[in-house]
Amino acid sequence: MRQTIELPIGLDFLRKLSFPHKIGVLDRIYGRALAKKDPSWVRINSRLNWKLDLTDATQRWIIYDVYENRNVINWIRSWFAEGGTAIETGPNIGQTLIYYADLADQIIAVEPLESAIEWLQECIDYNQLTNIKLLNYGISNKPCILQLQQAGAQSTFRQDWYKRKHHPTTDIQCLPLDEIARQQQIERVRFWKLDVEGMDIEALEGAESLLAEQRIDAIYIEITGNNYDKSNALLNKHGYGLFTIDDNLNTVAVTNPIKQLTQSYLALPLKV
Repeated sequence: MRQTIELPIGLDFLRKLSFPHKIGVLDRIYGRALAKKDPSWVRINSRLNWKLDLTDATQRWIIYDVYENRNVINWIRSWFAEGGTAIETGPNIGQTLIYYADLADQIIAVEPLESAIEWLQECIDYNQLTNIKLLNYGISNKPCILQLQQAGAQSTFRQDWYKRKHHPTTDIQCLPLDEIARQQQIERVRFWKLDVEGMDIEALEGAESLLAEQRIDAIYIEITGNNYDKSNALLNKHGYGLFTIDDNLNTVAVTNPIKQLTQSYLALPLKV
């Protein structure tokens, strides 16, 4: 039986509070001690225990606070009030998935990195999450073999990134989302989380049928830097617009994006 770690004194209390620069403050206080507990099973919330690499600062964030934008996570949880099917492309070790795994009727997690698949499977089995299915593929605009640079959560098929890092590489079978949905007999997608480290355009192109028929109800998409205009145009072509979420969980249309930065947005069908 795996045992969850005991958090350092005071952390369980502090992580429930809201205050400025919370993650940075808590990591300065507790980061060094947590990094010695690697790898560890941590009680994330009232529902799940999750395996974390606490030498990785970004995985420690999951202990300190909501990993993603809190408004977005709360919106996603409310979005699944009536269940539905989710597809996660690029789930890594489940940083977003953990917040709605108990709400979706079905989750298809498409992850190219084999080590992440193994990590996720261990967590899924431990928590008896029978609604999650893992697929060891990459996502692209056509069936193909692409070379993956292996860099943990930053693993990418982009060969113009990390040129001086000399990351190990491996060949990965890639499929378009339309084909994955067909194989898995998915007619409608309640939520698509798209985080594919610079391959957002190719991923959108591979979902042409689903988007054209608006069979995806919501997309949480990370758009990489100068991909903004083309990604937005692809979404607009099929009647989707980009939004952010305010503190009251209302959707707010994006009017002044910072196109040079990698940002995450919510894409929704525009009302006629």
